[in-house]
This record gives sequence, C-alpha cells and structure tokens, in this order.
Amino acid sequence: MDYTQGIVGGAAVSSFSLSFGSLTGDVIGSFIKRRIGIERGGKGFLLDQWPFVLVALLLLFVFSRHFFSIVYMNFLAIPELLIVTPPLHRAVNIIGYKMKKKDVHGRRT
Repeated sequence: MDYTQGIVGGAAVSSFSLSFGSLTGDVIGSFIKRRIGIERGGKGFLLDQWPFVLVALLLLFVFSRHFFSIVYMNFLAIPELLIVTPPLHRAVNIIGYKMKKKDVHGRRT
C-alpha cells in the first residue's frame, strides 16, 4: 500500500520524514563534533545547522518524492534554505538565551 497517496497520507509521511530527518541530522552533527574534539555545547562551524537540514531533505526525497519535487526542485530553494538556516539558528539561540531558556547562546539549561 502506498501511504503517500492523498493529502493526509502525504502530509503524514512528509511531516515524519522532515521531523525524523532533522533529529537524525542533529545527532549526526553532534557525533561528528565529539569525534573532532568539540565539547558538548561547543560551536562547530555549520555542524550545528547543516546536518539537520540536509538529512531532513534527504529523507523527504526518499519517502515523499512527490512533495519534495513540488516544494524543493525549484533551482534556488535548497541553496536559500542552506544560506538562511545558520543565521536563523543563531537568532533563535540568542532569543532563547534572552528568555532565560538557555544558559549560554548555544546550550540548553
């Protein structure tokens, strides 16, 4: 049975692919940072932002190719996402710090 047929099935598969891919990419980025000697909460140039985006897009491509082709096959969509993600990630960390939800800009309390 193809669960990507229909609006509800396609939305469920796309949502799961993006969510699971983001978390998996974050774990992969953290793993790489530990292996190269960066401590927990330390900054890793683009290892804090790009792995979760790239793995999420990869899983979306694998499990929901139709949705991926509609949204991301635009020539500029993926480069824009990769350019916007690092400053957006940084801004959200700063906001979390100012709201006292993080004790340092890159670490949770």
